[in-house]
Amino acid sequence: MYDSESIEGKTKIANEMLLTISRLSSEIERFEYIKKLSSALGVKEEILIAELKRINKSEFVRRAVSQDKIRTPIPITEKIILKFMLTQKEAYELIKRKLNENDFTHPLTKKAARGRKFMFNPDR
Repeated sequence: MYDSESIEGKTKIANEMLLTISRLSSEIERFEYIKKLSSALGVKEEILIAELKRINKSEFVRRAVSQDKIRTPIPITEKIILKFMLTQKEAYELIKRKLNENDFTHPLTKKAARGRKFMFNPDR
């Protein structure tokens, strides 16, 4: 629960509510909820609308970046290297010595290379 009388509390309440409002498909519903939120917090509607636009923009960018990572295929060479790292002890040791995350191009294989010390434990 946030203190609706403090600036910090109003900010947190507004951010959470605006994130929910931003997901509504009806502009009428959005406007009505903004009016209610404005009244409840004692904040001008124009300010809440400006914050809603900022939230919509940041959500759009976040989704675009996330979808781009998902849709980009992993290069076949990186798939092969990861397969060997996971299945071949000798290949794992060689790759561990010779490659680092900057040698990979795809975000998922970069992440895997960063955490490669956990991917294959030859002592198990």
